[in-house]
Amino acid sequence: MKPLLLATALAALALPAFAQDDDDLRKAVEVRQGMYKLYGNYIGPLGGMARGKMDYDAETAQRAAESLAAVASIDRSGFFPEGTSSNDIDDSEALPALWENMDDVTERFDELESATQELAASAGDGLDALKQSVGRVGQTCKGCHDEYRVDD
Repeated sequence: MKPLLLATALAALALPAFAQDDDDLRKAVEVRQGMYKLYGNYIGPLGGMARGKMDYDAETAQRAAESLAAVASIDRSGFFPEGTSSNDIDDSEALPALWENMDDVTERFDELESATQELAASAGDGLDALKQSVGRVGQTCKGCHDEYRVDD
Protein backbone atom coordinates (compact mmCIF):
# COMPACT_ATOMS: atom_id res chain seq x y z
CA MET A 1 0.00 0.00 0.00
CA LYS A 2 1.36 3.42 -0.87
CA PRO A 3 2.42 5.44 2.21
CA LEU A 4 0.03 8.31 1.48
CA LEU A 5 -2.88 5.94 0.97
CA LEU A 6 -1.99 4.16 4.21
CA ALA A 7 -1.79 7.44 6.09
CA THR A 8 -5.12 8.54 4.65
CA ALA A 9 -6.75 5.28 5.68
CA LEU A 10 -5.39 5.61 9.21
CA ALA A 11 -6.61 9.20 9.44
CA ALA A 12 -10.07 8.16 8.22
CA LEU A 13 -10.25 5.59 11.00
CA ALA A 14 -9.68 8.42 13.45
CA LEU A 15 -12.85 10.28 12.50
CA PRO A 16 -14.89 8.58 15.23
CA ALA A 17 -12.34 9.84 17.74
CA PHE A 18 -13.78 13.32 17.43
CA ALA A 19 -16.93 12.14 19.20
CA GLN A 20 -16.83 11.67 22.95
CA ASP A 21 -18.84 8.61 24.03
CA ASP A 22 -17.04 5.66 25.67
CA ASP A 23 -16.90 3.56 22.50
CA ASP A 24 -15.48 6.50 20.55
CA LEU A 25 -12.86 7.14 23.23
CA ARG A 26 -11.77 3.51 23.06
CA LYS A 27 -11.67 3.78 19.27
CA ALA A 28 -9.39 6.84 19.60
CA VAL A 29 -6.98 4.76 21.70
CA GLU A 30 -7.09 1.94 19.13
CA VAL A 31 -6.37 4.34 16.28
CA ARG A 32 -3.58 6.01 18.23
CA GLN A 33 -2.03 2.62 18.98
CA GLY A 34 -2.40 1.70 15.32
CA MET A 35 -0.40 4.76 14.38
CA TYR A 36 2.35 3.75 16.79
CA LYS A 37 2.34 0.20 15.43
CA LEU A 38 2.87 1.59 11.96
CA TYR A 39 5.77 3.68 13.29
CA GLY A 40 7.27 0.50 14.74
CA ASN A 41 6.71 -1.44 11.53
CA TYR A 42 8.79 1.05 9.56
CA ILE A 43 11.40 1.96 12.17
CA GLY A 44 12.12 -1.71 12.91
CA PRO A 45 14.12 -2.50 9.77
CA LEU A 46 15.71 0.95 9.80
CA GLY A 47 16.92 0.47 13.37
CA GLY A 48 18.00 -3.08 12.57
CA MET A 49 20.19 -1.80 9.74
CA ALA A 50 21.56 1.05 11.83
CA ARG A 51 22.51 -1.33 14.67
CA GLY A 52 24.04 -3.90 12.32
CA LYS A 53 21.39 -6.52 13.03
CA MET A 54 20.36 -6.47 9.37
CA ASP A 55 22.37 -5.85 6.26
CA TYR A 56 21.95 -2.34 4.92
CA ASP A 57 19.77 -2.26 1.81
CA ALA A 58 19.29 1.18 0.28
CA GLU A 59 15.99 0.35 -1.40
CA THR A 60 14.44 -1.17 1.71
CA ALA A 61 15.72 1.69 3.86
CA GLN A 62 14.36 4.29 1.48
CA ARG A 63 10.93 2.66 1.24
CA ALA A 64 10.62 2.26 5.02
CA ALA A 65 11.80 5.82 5.67
CA GLU A 66 9.36 7.31 3.18
CA SER A 67 6.51 5.29 4.67
CA LEU A 68 7.47 6.35 8.20
CA ALA A 69 7.55 9.99 7.12
CA ALA A 70 4.11 9.64 5.53
CA VAL A 71 2.61 8.21 8.70
CA ALA A 72 4.33 10.85 10.85
CA SER A 73 2.79 13.60 8.72
CA ILE A 74 -0.88 12.67 9.22
CA ASP A 75 -3.23 14.84 11.25
CA ARG A 76 -3.27 13.47 14.80
CA SER A 77 -5.68 16.01 16.26
CA GLY A 78 -8.42 13.43 16.89
CA PHE A 79 -6.10 10.81 18.37
CA PHE A 80 -5.80 12.30 21.86
CA PRO A 81 -9.24 13.28 23.16
CA GLU A 82 -9.63 13.96 26.87
CA GLY A 83 -10.60 10.80 28.70
CA THR A 84 -8.14 8.48 26.93
CA SER A 85 -5.25 8.42 29.38
CA SER A 86 -3.99 5.35 31.20
CA ASN A 87 -6.09 6.51 34.17
CA ASP A 88 -9.24 6.44 32.02
CA ILE A 89 -8.88 3.42 29.73
CA ASP A 90 -7.11 0.17 30.64
CA ASP A 91 -5.52 -0.32 27.22
CA SER A 92 -4.10 3.21 27.06
CA GLU A 93 -0.41 3.75 27.74
CA ALA A 94 -0.67 7.55 27.62
CA LEU A 95 0.05 9.21 30.95
CA PRO A 96 -2.31 11.98 32.11
CA ALA A 97 0.65 14.40 31.88
CA LEU A 98 0.23 14.32 28.11
CA TRP A 99 -2.99 16.36 28.32
CA GLU A 100 -1.43 18.76 30.81
CA ASN A 101 1.37 19.51 28.31
CA MET A 102 -0.34 19.31 24.93
CA ASP A 103 1.73 22.20 23.52
CA ASP A 104 4.89 20.22 24.30
CA VAL A 105 3.39 17.07 22.81
CA THR A 106 2.45 18.93 19.64
CA GLU A 107 5.97 20.33 19.39
CA ARG A 108 7.43 16.84 19.84
CA PHE A 109 5.21 15.48 17.06
CA ASP A 110 6.41 18.35 14.85
CA GLU A 111 9.99 17.33 15.69
CA LEU A 112 9.17 13.73 14.81
CA GLU A 113 7.71 14.78 11.49
CA SER A 114 10.84 16.81 10.73
CA ALA A 115 13.15 13.98 11.80
CA THR A 116 11.30 11.43 9.66
CA GLN A 117 11.42 13.75 6.65
CA GLU A 118 15.17 14.08 7.16
CA LEU A 119 15.40 10.30 7.40
CA ALA A 120 13.40 9.88 4.18
CA ALA A 121 15.77 12.28 2.44
CA SER A 122 18.88 10.34 3.46
CA ALA A 123 17.98 6.70 4.17
CA GLY A 124 19.05 5.48 0.75
CA ASP A 125 22.37 7.37 0.84
CA GLY A 126 24.38 4.80 2.75
CA LEU A 127 24.63 3.29 6.19
CA ASP A 128 26.33 6.29 7.83
CA ALA A 129 23.59 8.65 6.68
CA LEU A 130 20.96 6.20 7.84
CA LYS A 131 22.53 5.84 11.29
CA GLN A 132 22.59 9.58 11.86
CA SER A 133 18.98 10.11 10.78
CA VAL A 134 17.63 7.05 12.60
CA GLY A 135 19.34 8.29 15.74
CA ARG A 136 17.47 11.59 15.59
CA VAL A 137 14.15 9.80 15.08
CA GLY A 138 14.91 7.47 17.97
CA GLN A 139 15.77 10.32 20.31
CA THR A 140 12.58 12.13 19.35
CA CYS A 141 10.50 9.04 20.08
CA LYS A 142 12.34 8.33 23.34
CA GLY A 143 11.77 11.85 24.64
CA CYS A 144 8.02 11.53 24.29
CA HIS A 145 7.96 7.98 25.67
CA ASP A 146 9.98 9.03 28.71
CA GLU A 147 7.59 11.87 29.54
CA TYR A 148 4.18 10.69 28.39
CA ARG A 149 4.03 6.90 28.21
CA VAL A 150 3.51 4.30 30.92
CA ASP A 151 6.73 2.38 31.60
CA ASP A 152 6.67 -1.16 30.26
